[in-house]
Amino acid sequence: MIESLYHPTESFFVGIAEIRNEHNLSMKEILKLAQKNPDNIMAVQFLNSSLIAGTLHLVSAAQNALNAWLGQYAISRSLDVEIILYSSAQRQISVALDQFGLKDRLDTVALVLIGTEKKEIQTFLDRFEEQIGPFVFPPFASSKERMDSIMEHFDISVLEITALTSKSDIESRWIALSKCVASRVSLVAVDS
Repeated sequence: MIESLYHPTESFFVGIAEIRNEHNLSMKEILKLAQKNPDNIMAVQFLNSSLIAGTLHLVSAAQNALNAWLGQYAISRSLDVEIILYSSAQRQISVALDQFGLKDRLDTVALVLIGTEKKEIQTFLDRFEEQIGPFVFPPFASSKERMDSIMEHFDISVLEITALTSKSDIESRWIALSKCVASRVSLVAVDS
C-alpha cells in the first residue's frame, strides 16, 4: 500500500506492508536489507507487526514522524527511529525498540518506507517482498487476541471503542481501535 503524506511544499509517500518472513530471516538479516537506500528513500523501518492496529496506525505514525523530522522537533537523529517512536507512542527510544523492534523468528514483519518518489517506494516494496517473503493480505488482520494485546499496550478501554462505534462485530471494533491508536500516536508530539 502506498499513500501520500501531507506536506505544504513537497511530495512525500509512505509504503506500508506486512510481510511473511517466509525465508525465516533473523533480525540482523532483515535489518541489513534496510541499509542501502537511494537518496529519494528517506526512511526504511521494519517493525514487529504484532501490535500494529492496521494501516491507519502506520500512516499516522509516518505522517507524525515526518512532521517532527521536517519541523525540527524530532526526538531522534533519524527518521527511521522517529517512525518507531511514533508507532509505539513512546518518547524513549529504548522502550520503543523493545516493544516494536524486530526480534528473531518473527512470522511476519511490518514495513514502513518514506520517500519522495512513488515509483521508488513500489520498487523497494517489491524488493523486500522478494527478499523476505510474500505480502500478507489483508495486512494486520484483526483478531480478538490481537485487539486485546493492542488495547492493553496502548491503554485503550472498551469505553473508548464503544464511543466510536455502537456495533459489536470485530471489523467495526477494529476500525474504532485503529482510530484510537492513531490518536495515541499523534499525542507523542505534544506529550512532555
